[in-house]
Amino acid sequence: MRRRLALLALAACTVLASCANDGRSLAPENGGTKSIIKDTTTSVDDAIDEFTDETLPGDEGSDGTDLLDDAAAEAQEEAEGENGMTATLPFREGEAIPATFTCDGKNVAPAISWTNLPEGTVEIAIQVIDLEAEDYTHWVITGLKPSAGGIAEGVIPVGAVQAKNSKGTIGYDGPCPPKGSLHNYLYEVDALDSNVTITSGTDPNTALQAIGAATIQSASVSGTYKR
Repeated sequence: MRRRLALLALAACTVLASCANDGRSLAPENGGTKSIIKDTTTSVDDAIDEFTDETLPGDEGSDGTDLLDDAAAEAQEEAEGENGMTATLPFREGEAIPATFTCDGKNVAPAISWTNLPEGTVEIAIQVIDLEAEDYTHWVITGLKPSAGGIAEGVIPVGAVQAKNSKGTIGYDGPCPPKGSLHNYLYEVDALDSNVTITSGTDPNTALQAIGAATIQSASVSGTYKR
């Protein structure tokens, strides 16, 4: 009996040894799985690196604040356009100037009003210039009170000072272009941050220089006149 068991054991060892040396090997545990995971992970990492290296359109070095700054600047410009200083006359921008205010009519200064003056305005000045002959000044007046809000037609307020016009007379000299020609005239209201010290009858160029040096903001209306 013992001999039989020994023979069976020997036979079993022989079979096992034969299997171990037949050129075949068992696949390693989880064979190939580690390699697949490694390759997949590497591909995802590479894709992430490639994506983050690219710059999205409109995002070059910006965190979005540039767009907000631009929007704020545009809003500020619109607000200034809507709420800035204004001047109002009996005619609108580009319209014909009524003959009453010209050499063919009463030759009196039109009513002029102003609104939305800038902070720091202490005086108002008005000038009228022929845009076809910019060296020709029809009117320069200073010493107007900002709080008055305007002047009436043909009225010179107390305390106001008028310079000479290019014709050589003191005060307003209305549009009077050569017959057959159309001229454009600028009626400008200037907000000044200091009082202009000119005397009645001052040369128009001298008066305009003084006004220009003190002007912080202006509003104007231009009109046309043809004889």
